[in-house]
This record gives sequence, structure tokens and C-alpha cells, in this order.
Amino acid sequence: TVKITGPDGTPAAAAFNINVMDSALLSAYDNDFDILSSLYEDDLYQYPVSAFVSHRDFNTKSYGEGGGGGGSDIRSDFEDTPAFICGTTNSDGTAKVSVPLSDSLTSWCVIAQGVTADAKAGSAEATVVTTKDLFVTANRTTKFKPEDDVVVAFRFDGAKASGDVTTSVSIEKDKKNIAAQTLTHPVRKTEYLNFGKLAEGDYTIRISGTAGTAKDAVEYPVTIEKSHLTLTAVTNDLQNVNGISALFLYDENQKAYAERLERLLMNGAARLDQVLGREIAASLSENPVKDAVKCIDPSLLDPYNKLGYASYQMDSDGDDLVSVIIASLLGDNADTGALAYYFDEKLKDPKATREDILIALWGKAALHQPVNADLAHYYADGNGLSSEQQLYFALAYAYGGDQTKANMIYTDHIKPLLQKTDLGGLYLKDEDPFNEQRNNVLLAMLASRISSADTAKIMKYHDAQNGDSVYTYYADIANVLYYVPLLEGKNKAEIFTNGQKIKTVEYEKFAPCRVILTESAKTVEVKSEEGVTFAQIKRAVNADTLLKKQNSSGEIAVSYDGENAGAVDLSVGDTVTVTLTFPSGPQDGCVDMILPAGLHFESSDDEYSYVELQPDRSHLKIYGGSETQSSVRILLRAVLPGEFTAEPAIQISESGESYRLSDAKTIRINVAA
Repeated sequence: TVKITGPDGTPAAAAFNINVMDSALLSAYDNDFDILSSLYEDDLYQYPVSAFVSHRDFNTKSYGEGGGGGGSDIRSDFEDTPAFICGTTNSDGTAKVSVPLSDSLTSWCVIAQGVTADAKAGSAEATVVTTKDLFVTANRTTKFKPEDDVVVAFRFDGAKASGDVTTSVSIEKDKKNIAAQTLTHPVRKTEYLNFGKLAEGDYTIRISGTAGTAKDAVEYPVTIEKSHLTLTAVTNDLQNVNGISALFLYDENQKAYAERLERLLMNGAARLDQVLGREIAASLSENPVKDAVKCIDPSLLDPYNKLGYASYQMDSDGDDLVSVIIASLLGDNADTGALAYYFDEKLKDPKATREDILIALWGKAALHQPVNADLAHYYADGNGLSSEQQLYFALAYAYGGDQTKANMIYTDHIKPLLQKTDLGGLYLKDEDPFNEQRNNVLLAMLASRISSADTAKIMKYHDAQNGDSVYTYYADIANVLYYVPLLEGKNKAEIFTNGQKIKTVEYEKFAPCRVILTESAKTVEVKSEEGVTFAQIKRAVNADTLLKKQNSSGEIAVSYDGENAGAVDLSVGDTVTVTLTFPSGPQDGCVDMILPAGLHFESSDDEYSYVELQPDRSHLKIYGGSETQSSVRILLRAVLPGEFTAEPAIQISESGESYRLSDAKTIRINVAA
């Protein structure tokens, strides 16, 4: 039950959300979101941003029933963020909701946040513990190689558990039982079962135990494949899947579009521009890009539309730009009366500046209202206008349909002022950082509306901006909307393997295309319809077959506890230090290292400045070669007994070429005495 009261204790009707996550996850990541600080930000606004905050789950995913859903006694859903629920309380300030949990037995943090129509907000937290009289904890190592021992580690615990547990561990493939072992053992003692080496494929491991009347069971997937390494070149991935390669083709605009969409989705604050960006991105991400214009639900923007005149009274440049963006998105598909009234009132205001008038005309143009005559009256020849004013005029003409005039203003008055970044982007420089940020967002919005060879370079500048200011979000919104029309239609590509053309593929620009290649495909070349090569990839079924080659500044040395060759012998619980020694000078690309199944990442000596642990926690990306650090040391801990293979470390250059830095190594781990 959710109960919301005001400062005086009286019930309050409010919108709320409930977020449930594993307490361990919460402690590991910075998830401290202060709803009050987000609504009232002193650094950008001196007043409440708005009278609402969105509680939509912007990372929507399908959740299982949890708790052995559907009546099953086998726990298999270990989602650590099982629920995000939105709702509205009744007039008495209460609401009842059902919160699903996953099968994890843990301490759950339940965070509730609420906000009223007049922007009063608050939050509360509670802890819920799920447990059983008897429960099993497994070391869920999910990736092995055919040369590895497949080892299952598990332990049974429980407040009321005592004596011995009878445990059965089975391995299934294609729903058929291929191996099983049973043993009786004490509770609260870790056990290891070694099933030896298995062929490549996808498997399911099931552990079930009984002690008296108490019982528990879990299952989890395991993959066995020759190499877990993904080689990347340009915008194409060549992945080894059970001895067969899969080539993924992406439209380069799709990648940029996805990055901008992700950045809008991931921001967690409630400022007006941030919520708007999330709403737009959420709508676009749930639909094919080719239907992007249709999929922006006008009802999502109704609250913003109705804010029109109130926002005008706040007299904020940020709210002005939000209003124009809303106007351009609503189009003819919604009631835009409030926004039209907003812009009309701005034009009538005797205190309105020239910039205020130009923004209002731009907004009316976005609502498809005639403004060109008014623009011509104010514009004259354009001489003596500031960069900001030139941008507003060009935007108003572009949104009003006069592309010729918009292009002329850009070419004659804006383009000569552009400067180039070291990475080839174009931007407008200003001594005032705030003005520079605003003008470049306006420039990005203009670039998405006119025909210019500079558009991609202007967008390139904005793609490199990662600040949290109000204008950064406008730039992201402008970028997303810019890429939408570029992803309509299809691409064609010709695929060559070993120098011979094998097929022509056609795929939608908004979705990657997966092409299966045979075992014999040692080299892959991808060409456009015009015959231009845009990707060349050397394939390796096993990382051992990659050439071992020095880069221009010397070879990167890889050692385990100081030894470059030979097997590594350890006991469970021991640690081993992997050292990568870089030659002086800059390095080309990064080093990819796949951890062997029996070793887990413990730490690195550089506070993650040069080591990136990937989400699957079995893959490291390592960068080095700075002036202050010539080596990177990585501490790994032995967690499973058995014999495992460490894949060679691979250097992937900026051009996409891959080189082997070390040989495959055998890791032997014994059970500690």
C-alpha cells in the first residue's frame, strides 16, 4: 500500500513510482536520485521547473513472474531490478499495487517517489527480505570453452537448515538430460562437481536439493564455444558462434542515432528539458525508426503544451526552446491552442526583445502558421544582426517552409563564422560559454532542416558534447530528429569471402543485418552497390591462429605472475597477477582479454583508468602506454577447481586489425586443502 501525505500530514493525491532493486546492486552503483533537487535546480532555474514529473519506466523490459512464477519450484529468474511501477493515488492519498519480485533470495530496496500537481515532491524507502528455510547459492559461471572442465560450484544454507542435504545436479541440452550427479553433503559447505569437457553448444544446469521437508532448486544457462572474443572492424562485427561466423552490418547513421537515443533515455532527472528528451526517445525506441514521425504520441506532449502560457510567464530562454521543440513535434496531430496562445502573447509583450519576437515567430512557423511576411519585415538585409539572431531568423524560415531563404542566411551570415574542431566538427565560437552552448544547439537544429554539406560536421561536434546542461539535451533531441529521415529505406551490400562474391544482401537501415558465414571464410570484404569497400575483416576461428606482430612502438608483453610461458597452477581462493607491459609512446587501439572460466576479476592497480570490465564480468578491455604508466596489473582470483584455458590476449587496432599478444595458457586449479 502506498500512502502519500502533505507536509501537514493530510492525504495528498499524487503521481508516484515504485522502483525495486537488489540492495547489493544499489550499493555498488550510484543511484542516489533526489527528486526534490531535480525539481528545484538552483543553478539553472530560480523557480520550480514545472508542475509535473514523468514517472514512465524508460527502460521497459519484460519481467517474469518471479518467485518461481507459474507454480514452478525451480528458481531461474535472477533479475536484480524486477519492478518499476507507476500509478496515481486516490483522493485519500492511498493506492494498492502488486510488486513482482524475481527468484533471487536477497534484500530488496523498495524506493517510492511521488509528486503532486503543484510540484510538491517526496520519497521513501523500505527493505524487503526474501528467503527460504533451505536455499542454494551457485557460482553461476556461464561461459566455458571445449577445452575447459565444466565445473558446478554450489552451497546450501538456511536459517532452519541442519544436517545433510541430498543434491542432484544435471546438465541438459535441447531439453535432454546428458549428464547428472547426486551426492549427500553437509549444509553450509561449498561443493564442486566436475562434469569434464563438453562439446560446443548451449546447455542448462539444474541444481536441486532436499533436507527433510525443505527443498530448493535453481537453473541457469551455460554456453560452450571455441572463443568468447568478438572482433570488431569499422561498423561491422565478426563473431564466432559455435565454429560459424556471423557478420553484422549496421548503417553508420543507425549507430549514431542509437547512441543519441540511449543518452536521452539514460538521464534520470526531472527538469523540463530532460523529461521531454526521455519522452521523445522512449516513443522512438519502442517503434521502428521508419515510423518515427507517426510514433511520437501527441498525448505524451499534452502536459507540455498546456504549460505554454505559464512557461512564458517564467520568461526562461530554456522554456522558450522547449516550447518550440514541442510545437515542431505536435504538428497537425494535436490541439496546439495553448502553445499558439503562448507565442501570440510573447509577440504582444511590449517588453519583448528582438530575440523573444524571433523565437515566437519560429514557434508559430513550427505550428504551420504563416510568418514569412513578419520575418521579412524584421529581417531587412540581415546586416548588423548577432549570430543568435541570424540563427533564429534562419530557423523560422526553415520551419516555415522557405528553405531557400534559410539556406541563404546560413551561407552568407553563419557559415563564414564556423570554426573546425580537431576531430573535424564545425561549431560557432563565443567568448561566453553559455552563449556558445546555446548557439551551437540552435545551429544543430538548423542543420537538421537545411540542405548543406556541413550538416554531418555540425552534428559531429554535438556528438562529442557530454555535458548535463539544459542545452545539451536540446542538442540530443535535435540530433535524434536529424537522423530519423536518414534511416528510412534500405541498404544493399555485396559480401565477399576469400576474394569471391558470395551474396548481395538488402536490409533496413534502422536495423542491423546478420549474415551467416561458413567455416572456410577466412577473410571477409563488404562493398557498397557502387563497389566501394567499407569493411575488411580477417576472421579467426581460434585466437591462436591470429598473427603475433609488434606494433610501431614495440610489443606488448603479457605475463601471469611474471611468467610468460607454461601452465599456471593455483588453488581455489588463490590470486594471480596478470601484467601487461606497454612500450613507451601511444598505443594503437586496446587489448581485449577474455578471462578463463575458473578465474574472476578481483581488481586492477590503476583504479579503472585503463581497465574496463565489461558487463558480463568475463571480458576486459585494457588501455595503456601513457607517459606515467608503462604497465597494467590485473588481479584475478581462482574460484573453480579444474583445468581451464586462457585465450590469448588480442590487440585490436583503431583500423580494426587484430593481433595476438600471447599464447593460449592452461590454468589448473585445485581445491584448497
